[in-house]
Amino acid sequence: MDRTFPRQKANLPWAWILAQQVLEQTGLRIRWTDQSHILRGDVAIEHLIRSSSDPPEGLPRVANNLSRAGLNFLRQFGAWQTDSVQNVWRFSVSPDITPKLPLFSAASRDWPAFRGWLTSMSITSVIMGDWSLALPRENRRAFAEQVLKAMIDASTVPVDPLLNASSQTLMASDGSCTPGMPKLHERRSTTFSTVGNRHAAVFSIGGRNTGILQAEVYGLVAATLQASRNTSNSIPIYTDHLNSSRLISDAFSNPPSTHAWATKPARSLYRWLLEMLTAINPPSRPTIIYTQAHTTSESLEARANAVADALASQSHSKPIRPASVPDPTFHMDEYTFFTKEDGYIESNISSYLSHFRARASVEGQTTLPFRSLYDQHAPPDHPYTRAPSAYSAVIQLYARSQQLPTAFSQFRRSFNTLPWCRTGCKQLETPHHIFVECPSFEAIRINHKSAIVGHTRTLLDSSEGIVDDSSKTGLITLAENLLHDHEVWPTGQSQYFLGMIPSVNSTLPDFTTGTPHKTVARTRVMTRLANTWHTEVIRVASRIWGELQRRCNHQRTILMRKEKEKLGEIWKSLPTHVQRCIPGNIEADL
Repeated sequence: MDRTFPRQKANLPWAWILAQQVLEQTGLRIRWTDQSHILRGDVAIEHLIRSSSDPPEGLPRVANNLSRAGLNFLRQFGAWQTDSVQNVWRFSVSPDITPKLPLFSAASRDWPAFRGWLTSMSITSVIMGDWSLALPRENRRAFAEQVLKAMIDASTVPVDPLLNASSQTLMASDGSCTPGMPKLHERRSTTFSTVGNRHAAVFSIGGRNTGILQAEVYGLVAATLQASRNTSNSIPIYTDHLNSSRLISDAFSNPPSTHAWATKPARSLYRWLLEMLTAINPPSRPTIIYTQAHTTSESLEARANAVADALASQSHSKPIRPASVPDPTFHMDEYTFFTKEDGYIESNISSYLSHFRARASVEGQTTLPFRSLYDQHAPPDHPYTRAPSAYSAVIQLYARSQQLPTAFSQFRRSFNTLPWCRTGCKQLETPHHIFVECPSFEAIRINHKSAIVGHTRTLLDSSEGIVDDSSKTGLITLAENLLHDHEVWPTGQSQYFLGMIPSVNSTLPDFTTGTPHKTVARTRVMTRLANTWHTEVIRVASRIWGELQRRCNHQRTILMRKEKEKLGEIWKSLPTHVQRCIPGNIEADL
């Protein structure tokens, strides 16, 4: 996954190359969830060497020589055994290999070096992912069920007294996740609990790609596993997750096909739960029953659900996190996406990629300010829909989408230019610097400031008796500081180049008082004032940006002329016969 293949587009489909690049950029890995063939030895030596993390130099040549001697697969060299000292799987070489090798052959010569590599090899060095993926699926499932049973037996959570005293045997499970609706990139705490007449336990699920669904289904798995110990009668398991109870009920009446759950989140847990229930004889098979949560009912099932809910919810705030349960890799798809932060991903991979690619595209960019902090009047339609020239609207589009090609943004994206202001300032060329701070455009700002203040005075003078004097003074102060950083802005920084202005109503403390006629008239004045300011500030932004582009183009023209002059001098210094070999008429271009 660390390699790139853009030069192999003539040999590989471009879709494969693009998919590999996306996986590398997002940190995704594709885990093979059944690698038991390696533990059986059904793997070619050449493939094992290529997939090894750090094979010794010359090992591929050794494998080729052994292949000529008829030794191609790992099982021909020995078998895996458990190292009781280090508690790892290591390869044990068979003593019958040496007699099989031809005397004085390349294979016989290379065998001691290859034998040393085999004996030093552990299962973790050849498995992609956790070593348990080398175990057969049925062994992993049996091991996970044994671990889960042992965790339930070792639980120190006290049993509810009412459930313990009841003669009715029942169980309940519930899940919890905080925050309740986490975004894909947000860390979360996912827990579930299972309770009964004689047990109570709470556990956690690791990984960032988990949620309330995984918690609810894993709770049913744990409750079913605990209920399966009772072989005399069927024990009801109550859950407040209606979707799971319906899904399992439908699966018994209409068994799902192989691909029916292929796109369902938490499908490995559902497969585990269904297989566990199917393996139990119907007379003693537990029954999953839906019960409504958070009710005032005093029934025993409502009590059990409330206890399970409290255990799962309160465990998030405990100083010691509940024990983490095993991942159900034995029922996952053969190839499953995986990241270190998320764990195994069984959710919609398209939504996952879209979310993280969108976050990566704005990584390091400043976010837009909150609209609620600024004036809430709707902008005028004319500059955007009716003006014969849409340059101001285009600048607003690029500015608000943070796509203005400033020197700093180009430096951050491709590192092909310097980030400093192109007018000669020793400052980063950010949108705020260009439109608010850069002294090269101060004359433009002063010119438009006079126009804004003049329009504001004219509008307020025509509204005599509608706006009081103190409010007029405040509005004039706002107009004077629209194009500069000032305390009149909510954050202290001017955001006029984004089409935002300070709230014009902030200077009117009694805006809702007075007669209805005066209130309506005042609303009209404030709307006209906000539209006037908005139109002026976007014109300032477009004029400053246009002036910057003209200066940059002029500088580029001067540089190109100097380059041509330099090339012309070099061309003239060349001998005549060399000048004739140069295509094109450079002298005419100069």
